Amino acid sequence: MFVKFSVQNFLSFKDLNSLELIASNITQHEENTIDTKQYKLLKSAAIFGANASGKSNLFKAMQFCIVFIERISS
Repeated sequence: MFVKFSVQNFLSFKDLNSLELIASNITQHEENTIDTKQYKLLKSAAIFGANASGKSNLFKAMQFCIVFIERISS
């Protein structure tokens, strides 16, 4: 599980962009959050936007990080 993912200078991401799964202080839909000792996290998030806005490149950046971490860990 991750709390925050940031990407910069990767494919279409020139500037720093972040995806955070930290829940806000809104008390509606408590069933969609997970309480940890440090954070209250969202169970899911939706990513939406216009065509060619970088949605696929965000997943490519995440995939790159996973492969990179797996290779340096082994």
